[in-house]
Amino acid sequence: ADVLKYKRFKRSRQCVIVIQRYWRTRLRSLRCQEEVVDIQWQKEQDIRTDLKVTRIHKEQRRNAEAESVKLESINRMRRLMKLQLLPPKKVESPLQILRRLLEGTDLLDYGHIVPRDIRILLIKEFLASLRRNLRREMR
Repeated sequence: ADVLKYKRFKRSRQCVIVIQRYWRTRLRSLRCQEEVVDIQWQKEQDIRTDLKVTRIHKEQRRNAEAESVKLESINRMRRLMKLQLLPPKKVESPLQILRRLLEGTDLLDYGHIVPRDIRILLIKEFLASLRRNLRREMR
């Protein structure tokens, strides 16, 4: 009787170990999928942010150049009248623009920037919906 109990216990223990291995590998693959999507999201976010910063910087430079032409003519007159010259308009550096863009009262202030924990939740939900849709299609 003890031998039968031991065999059942050993068999059930082996089943538990197999099930644990299965779930660990499944969770590991899910985490890997989440990390891959998160890395892609971050790259896309960096690309969009860089494009926006360069666009703003070029726009500011264009405006500053147009403004400086006006200021030069005004400063020529002021120099003749011996008045204090007007300072040229300064352009923000790309780093300053990036800092200004990323600082906001709301975490979701700039359209596509999302904190990591919220991003992971969104990715998990998205992957789960994909799996559900795949199961429906296979039926």
